[in-house]
Amino acid sequence: MVRRSDAGATLIELMIAMILLVVALLGLAASFPYAMQGVVAAGYQTTATLLAQQAIDNARFTLYDDLPGVATGTDVCGSGSGTYATVSTHPGFSRCLSVQQAIAQGAPTDTTTIVTVVVRFAGIGGMGAGTIWDTTVATLITR
Repeated sequence: MVRRSDAGATLIELMIAMILLVVALLGLAASFPYAMQGVVAAGYQTTATLLAQQAIDNARFTLYDDLPGVATGTDVCGSGSGTYATVSTHPGFSRCLSVQQAIAQGAPTDTTTIVTVVVRFAGIGGMGAGTIWDTTVATLITR
């Protein structure tokens, strides 16, 4: 009688290997929504930063004496205060721009102004409700 080699895999070994593979792939598939949420959130953060930089650039190209006119209100932006105007081209985003005189050695200066922009993103499209985050960009403009 000729004995055959035991080099092949049995049906039970194949089934165990397939179960292990399915468990590993299910773990990977479960983490996919969290990874996608991070990618989408990073896209919104980038948009908010670009909108803030756009407002800073607009202020930079404004005459120094006309800078108070570019502010969205009389309040200082940030920490929950300020007057936010919606950005019509980007739903869910609102922007606050404040202009203040810089203070040097305890007194306001006549030649330096601080321009602060806060862009606020409120959840849309399943990304949550209410304010999700604020992006703040500030610059100094001198006469």
